[in-house]
Amino acid sequence: MLYLGDRRPSALAAAGRLEVPRPAALPHADALFHTAVPPWCGTPF
Repeated sequence: MLYLGDRRPSALAAAGRLEVPRPAALPHADALFHTAVPPWCGTPF
């Protein structure tokens, strides 16, 4: 989810799914992993 841009790192950290040693870095991580196009896979598997 993080690499594809499906969820923001701050949302994953708030849900306890991401360990963050420096919470002040979360806004930067949000901007780094943001994508304008939502991830989508058209291949069923």
